[in-house]
Amino acid sequence: MELSIIIPVKDEADSIVPLLEEVRVALAGETGWEVLVVDDGSGDETAARVDALAAAGYTGLRLLRHGSSCGQSAALARAPCMPAAHGLVPSTATARTTPCRTPAAA
Repeated sequence: MELSIIIPVKDEADSIVPLLEEVRVALAGETGWEVLVVDDGSGDETAARVDALAAAGYTGLRLLRHGSSCGQSAALARAPCMPAAHGLVPSTATARTTPCRTPAAA
C-alpha cells in the first residue's frame, strides 16, 4: 500500500457516496491505494452507505467506527495506526477539502 486517504466523517450520509465516487474516479487506473473512512459516532446512515459501497465492490474502501463521537482530531490520530501506506492524505467529507483537490493525490 502506497497511499491511504483518510476521511473522518460524522453524520455525512448525504455527502459520503458522492465524495467516495469522486475519489474512485480520480484514482482510476492507479494501484496501491486505500480509502479509510473513520465514522465518528454518526447517528445517520453514513456507515451503512460506506458498507454498501464496499459490498458493491469498491476496492480499497475500509470503514473504521467509533462507538461515540471522539472528534475529528481523534479520528485522524487513530487512522494512521491502521494503514500500511507510505503516504497519508487526510481529508474531510466536505467539498472544500476533498482528497481529489490535494496535490498529494494528483
